Amino acid sequence: MPDDTAPGRPRWSVAQAAKRAGVARSTIQRYIAQGKMPGAYRNEDGVWSIGVEDLLGAGLMPDRPAPPDPADKGVQRAHAPAPPGDTAELARRVAELEAELAAERALLQAERERRVNDERKAAEHIADLRKSIAALEAGQSSRNATPPAPATSPPASRQRGFLGRIADNFGL
Repeated sequence: MPDDTAPGRPRWSVAQAAKRAGVARSTIQRYIAQGKMPGAYRNEDGVWSIGVEDLLGAGLMPDRPAPPDPADKGVQRAHAPAPPGDTAELARRVAELEAELAAERALLQAERERRVNDERKAAEHIADLRKSIAALEAGQSSRNATPPAPATSPPASRQRGFLGRIADNFGL
């Protein structure tokens, strides 16, 4: 069993560790039961002894600054001024970031315009395709109908010899 009186890192009870980490006692107990605090042990009195390394290993931060009180939300606090040498560097960095933001916004706007234009062209193309399909469908229905009878009957073919038939084929 480790020695509680050894110099070095502090060790706390469950209640003290919970208070230092800003969590409920049940959270500390649950972490011990889950094995997230392998260095925690019970001393001779049966009280848990939890080291700071166990809290850190479980993802808890002992003695971290408390969040601001809800009552102070409306109170604006003055920020400490930046050191004189850093002001110019900060201003340069802000200007650089603003220029990057403006460039990204311009790219975004160009992309939006391209997308709108592409969608408009696609809609026009779809409309043209629909018109073409309608025209094709109208042509197919007229093809399926019986062809109209010729207005005049062809001239009666006459009996001709071999050379006469050749002359007829060539339109002579």
